[in-house]
Amino acid sequence: MFFTQNVNTPLLQKLSILNFRSIGMEGPLMKTKSHTSGSRYARSSVPQGGCRNRIKRVLAWIVSAILLTGLLAFTVLLVWAFESRNMPALHIWHTASLSGEFTASDSTPKSTLQNYLDQEERLFSELKENIFDRVESTDDLKFSRYRDGGPQDPGRWETNWNRTFELVPEHIQGGALLLHGLTDSPYSLRKIGEILHAKGFYVLGLRLPAHGTIP
Repeated sequence: MFFTQNVNTPLLQKLSILNFRSIGMEGPLMKTKSHTSGSRYARSSVPQGGCRNRIKRVLAWIVSAILLTGLLAFTVLLVWAFESRNMPALHIWHTASLSGEFTASDSTPKSTLQNYLDQEERLFSELKENIFDRVESTDDLKFSRYRDGGPQDPGRWETNWNRTFELVPEHIQGGALLLHGLTDSPYSLRKIGEILHAKGFYVLGLRLPAHGTIP
């Protein structure tokens, strides 16, 4: 019994170790125990290894998804870049520049609203001469806002709401300065301006520089 290395019962295993220690022959059995214990520990560590593998698979999936998304975005951008080469040519209002627009250098301590309105008048005269008068009256440009007298031409109305406007009541109860947002123009301020004007407010709807003219 003492020389059998394959010990299956824990109690017998302990007795065998004690007997071998008493006679100085514990080496083979201790190695067997270590081997057996190592196997037991290895079996108990299997779930931990499985958890690590699952984490690695999830991380690999996330990285793959990010790379795939980046590749897809790059492909779409590349296709769009090639397609843009086949788009129609730019119109005159895309390439023209206007020199009469108000800038900070035009302002002086003595500048008044009338000075600004006078400069705006010169600007819109330049806009008509350089763009409106050069746009052909073709069917494909029928609804262009730069077609002179067309349905989208803001100048065909009694008040050009693309420009600075004043609404002055008979008896002024107060004043309101209205400013439009980015890429907008004073036409978006018309309704609220008319409401305030009806309540007795002097209303100034100011066209900010570089708005209401060309892109």
